[in-house]
Amino acid sequence: MFDIGFAELFLLSVIALVVLGPERLPEAARAVGRWAGKARAFARSITNELDKEVRYSETTAQLRAAQASVKKQMDDFEAEAKKDVTAGEQKPAESDAKDKADDGPTPDEIEDQRIAELNAKADAEAFAAEAEKAKTKAEQQSDSSTQEPADGTPAPQARPAAAPEKRG
Repeated sequence: MFDIGFAELFLLSVIALVVLGPERLPEAARAVGRWAGKARAFARSITNELDKEVRYSETTAQLRAAQASVKKQMDDFEAEAKKDVTAGEQKPAESDAKDKADDGPTPDEIEDQRIAELNAKADAEAFAAEAEKAKTKAEQQSDSSTQEPADGTPAPQARPAAAPEKRG
């Protein structure tokens, strides 16, 4: 910032020592240091404020450009809609009914039909899954229950496992 070299600083310190004396020189150096720190802090805050202002102006410019683009698109859309409305008013009412009959299902009707098919498929899958669960549950119950043989003798019971011996 200021092109001050070592020689200039040495000369200034010698002059300050001669003028102020050795008693007041440390106080003066502290005061100069405080002033320099305050000046740096002030310059830093001004720089930060200017940077914020530049970013704000750039953002504002981008926002205005986006607003203009959206407004242009809305104007184009409005003009196209008015054109379609005026073209629609010129058709006779009979041709509208005829056109609808010839067009087939509307996109909403197609979407509703597709949703109904998907719901029916999901219901069928859920029913099949429930039936499969019920079938496996019934099989597990029949396997786990103790059935007596046909000759009337009691079924053998499982023995409890023997406890391990304690060695001490």
